[in-house]
Amino acid sequence: MAVKALTLMAIILTMLMGGCVANKMMVRAIEVTEGRAPFDMECDDVTSQLLGDATYPGTDILEVNIGVTGCGRRASYFTRCTLGNLGAIVCTPHLNSITGGKSLTTTEE
Repeated sequence: MAVKALTLMAIILTMLMGGCVANKMMVRAIEVTEGRAPFDMECDDVTSQLLGDATYPGTDILEVNIGVTGCGRRASYFTRCTLGNLGAIVCTPHLNSITGGKSLTTTEE
């Protein structure tokens, strides 16, 4: 009986810890994306919102779509996070699209 109780407690703790890691990964994904967006958007004042997310059971992977707005522009990012060595959360934002404002591909002469 005691072994079953300990096993059940271990399963519950694992699930709770997994949720905690997922929450930390979500926060880190937003932080990293908000850190990258000002460069891509040429705008220091940006705000973001979570558009969607996906986790993969049995893995330490989180993928999120984050919308960022600022300076009359809107951008969409796909950010992928993994749990690295020693518990470090590694996130990489990928710019999907950007709209509004002046064209970022033209140069002024």
